[in-house]
Amino acid sequence: MTDVWIIGGGPAGATAARLLASWGWSVRVAHRSPATGAGHPSLAESLPPSTRKLLAFLGQLDLVDAAGFHPNHGNLAQWGGESRVTHTEVPGFHVSRAAFDRVLRESARAAGARFVDASVRRVDVSEPVRIEYVMSAGGRTQRCEARYVLDCSGRAGVIARREL
Repeated sequence: MTDVWIIGGGPAGATAARLLASWGWSVRVAHRSPATGAGHPSLAESLPPSTRKLLAFLGQLDLVDAAGFHPNHGNLAQWGGESRVTHTEVPGFHVSRAAFDRVLRESARAAGARFVDASVRRVDVSEPVRIEYVMSAGGRTQRCEARYVLDCSGRAGVIARREL
């Protein structure tokens, strides 16, 4: 049985996995790899300089710095026909979401979290929690148990969608 099962390997899921694994918890993360060759480039995002404080607190800043993302030294806001530009001395980051997420997942793996390329189909919140998932390769259904489950699937909201 796993201590914590995390649904979603994006920034929230990967960071939670890293922290929990570094504290000695056994962690598994269900993360569905994006389709390769789909012809859609990764989303890009701008992370403000204040993100540096959070990444440092979470132990991720050195890894994100080392990834070589393009620095962000300001912001342009346009609202109601008006523009405002702000500049910062300390840079934020312009990131490819796919590359940023990959850096955070690798950090979680290095801490001991285990990832499965799968989609969670069902969560039974009994004790222990029972998770049913489908492997991306081959479509095989698997089941496991965990003490806790974290739904970090974002908009997909696997648990919330099922009114749990």
